[in-house]
Amino acid sequence: MAISATEIAIARSVLMTSASDVPAKTVEINHYVEKLKEHEARRASTNERNKYWKDYHDNMDRSQTVD
Repeated sequence: MAISATEIAIARSVLMTSASDVPAKTVEINHYVEKLKEHEARRASTNERNKYWKDYHDNMDRSQTVD
C-alpha cells in the first residue's frame, strides 16, 4: 500500500505526545498499599474508592500550593 504525499503531510502536522509529557500525580507507595488493603477488606465500591483518591489528590494539590 502506497502512502500519498497528502497523508505524509497530515501525519507530520499531528501533535505527538507521550506518557512522559503528561504530569503524573504521585502517591507514596506505602499509603497506596494501605488504602488498597483497607478498601478491599471493607469491599468499598468503585465510587467510594474513586472519591477517596480524588479527595486525596485534591488535598495534596492544595497542600503543595504556595501562597
